[in-house]
Amino acid sequence: MFHADIGRYLGLDIQKGDYERTQGIGGSSDAWIHPVRLYVPGGPIDIHAAFKEGLPIGGLLGMNGFFDHFLVNFCYPMLTCEIERIGQA
Repeated sequence: MFHADIGRYLGLDIQKGDYERTQGIGGSSDAWIHPVRLYVPGGPIDIHAAFKEGLPIGGLLGMNGFFDHFLVNFCYPMLTCEIERIGQA
């Protein structure tokens, strides 16, 4: 999920995407889904990304569309995160 301003910067007409009502810790809100290509180490990944007004940060990575392409290991005592790609998109 990305802030709607990022989608507009990429040239998307945000509200022409597929509409979805999302639910988070701040309550429910509107989001629009667009196909995008995310460029990450190891090559690009084609995903369906949500764009939302008022998101308090630039983006959130989700289980579907990002983390399903990687093995992720968080090591809290060392304050590190390792990400390993599992296959090609």
